[in-house]
Amino acid sequence: MSRPMFFSSLAVTAALLLLASSAVMAQDKPAYKPFDFGLSAGMIMPGGIYIGIADEQVVTSASPFFKAHVDAYIVEKLAMGLYVSYLKLSLDHWKGSTAVIPDAYNGVTGFEIGCAIKPCFWLNDQVALKPALEIGYRRMSLDYIADDENASVNGMALGGNLALKFKAGAVSPFVDGGIISQPVGGNDYTSVSFAPIFALSGGIEF
Repeated sequence: MSRPMFFSSLAVTAALLLLASSAVMAQDKPAYKPFDFGLSAGMIMPGGIYIGIADEQVVTSASPFFKAHVDAYIVEKLAMGLYVSYLKLSLDHWKGSTAVIPDAYNGVTGFEIGCAIKPCFWLNDQVALKPALEIGYRRMSLDYIADDENASVNGMALGGNLALKFKAGAVSPFVDGGIISQPVGGNDYTSVSFAPIFALSGGIEF
């Protein structure tokens, strides 16, 4: 995993979040609900996962994920959120090699649960921007690790995203772009981590 890349991405995300937090307090916003509930689905773009037992990085292909969240506004323009997410990655090939990983070993499935801080700024009465910084717990199962007792991997989930939300009555559709990462993780058998990978999704809030 490229640690300079990870920390630089995290610094940019944190800076944008701080900027949003300070700017949002001076803005007007339509009457708000105390909670937002959301459902979304999207794609994780190709990236790389570092697997310690091989001391190599595996390149992943574009893969789906699904997410549900609830945001509680602690003040009118700033929310704290909880989320759960399910992801399914596909290992494609070892970095620097053209050899494709067999289907029997290329699956990665997992879930994560965590919390988020989300400022909300309204561009007008109908459109809002919601940046977010997320931190949580991720548990994955890698088919590549054949021994069942070593297949489960625990890790720290860290990510940031920016949602564009459109008010449409009781339901508000949104599009979301950001990054997911796992700076540390693994089990007694191996370490598993990955630098920021881009993700895109769309969904609705109630």
